[in-house]
Amino acid sequence: MTFTTLIDVPALAAHLSDEAFRVVDCQFDLHNPAWGQHAHAAAHIPGAVHADLNRDLSGRPTGITRVHGQEQEVTLGGRRVLLYPIYHPAAALYTPRMLEVLKDDFARLPELMGREAVPPVPVYVAPVAVEPAVQLGLF
Repeated sequence: MTFTTLIDVPALAAHLSDEAFRVVDCQFDLHNPAWGQHAHAAAHIPGAVHADLNRDLSGRPTGITRVHGQEQEVTLGGRRVLLYPIYHPAAALYTPRMLEVLKDDFARLPELMGREAVPPVPVYVAPVAVEPAVQLGLF
């Protein structure tokens, strides 16, 4: 199966029970780092796991320039997933030569997504106490 986009809603719905698919919730609030985990515990796509920005996605001492484009296999919520660090697309706005780097990065996604998945190891994840969400005002 080849995708030209990451995924659309009908395709996701059709594969919710497919062990080859992984949904990773990366919600994060810089002012309240625990918020993402609480929001995930309150409601999420069935089977999704939460990846914390500080703990799971940026906890390594190396910066993006050292890990850019290097696949990283990690375990999130008892599921093995492949992270593919890339520059933020806004980088091309500040440094126009980054556009080609980003095009190459995105062109590689279908190949990475098309690999055979290793079945996950079942792990019990304890429920997290949820605090009510706080709506931030703009003004």
